[in-house]
Amino acid sequence: MGNTTSKTRLVDNDNPSPVEVNGTSALATTKILTPADFALISDLRIQAATQAAENGGGPAAKRKLASLSDVKKAA
Repeated sequence: MGNTTSKTRLVDNDNPSPVEVNGTSALATTKILTPADFALISDLRIQAATQAAENGGGPAAKRKLASLSDVKKAA
């Protein structure tokens, strides 16, 4: 069977929003994302793919970069 660990949400007394648990931010599940947020996420993905391709990520990194660039052009 797979990993059966449960994720627990922690709340800071000074800040009512959930904090990071198990390396995953709970912010995305508690805040409504706007189109500008999605555009920023897309740009960050392209930047990460560009860095991976430049740092010897191989053909897979180059394909991912091309795919992300195509998606951005279509939008």
